Amino acid sequence: KSIFSFRIIDDNYRKKNIRSKKEDILMIRDNVLYDGYFQDFKIVDTILPELYKIIEPYFNQNSNSKFCDLYKQIKSSLNPVSIGIRFYEEAKDPSSHSLDGKIKTVAEFNEIIKKIENEIINPSFFIFVQEENDFTKQLNFNSPHTFVSHEAGYIGTWQRLKAQAICKHHIFNNSTYYWWGCMLSRVYNEEFEES
Repeated sequence: KSIFSFRIIDDNYRKKNIRSKKEDILMIRDNVLYDGYFQDFKIVDTILPELYKIIEPYFNQNSNSKFCDLYKQIKSSLNPVSIGIRFYEEAKDPSSHSLDGKIKTVAEFNEIIKKIENEIINPSFFIFVQEENDFTKQLNFNSPHTFVSHEAGYIGTWQRLKAQAICKHHIFNNSTYYWWGCMLSRVYNEEFEES
């Protein structure tokens, strides 16, 4: 901080200043370090259209034919549902990444899948996982479903995020990445419904 001039925006900063979060974000253009929890819906909701404009070029970078076919498949679905499952395989204790240390079970996912199949017309499920495993083999679908995994050839962070954003409905466990896919879908689908 002594070498570079920048301001730190964190929870303490916000408490000391009466300006809104939107005013903070719009007022400051460069040299800002945001220190905090980036899944705060209020912050993201306030700037989502502007944020999407920044991200959009990454969504439109060259995608291989596999991803282009996936995008077409999702867009042609009446009600595409993204299911993002993060297992935290690399963690010593995956439950430490969960709310209250509780990991979502297959039964809980199946309950939500069944509910969506009962309440939404013609859902198509797109399951985003690093790799299929014993957990994913136990998921029960009565609707079309596609696994979007690395082992199926879907490798690419921005490409997978775009595929999630194209989906209209979202189910995910504790994952910032899948949360962003859900948030960005609000702008992505709104933009394409208007055009």
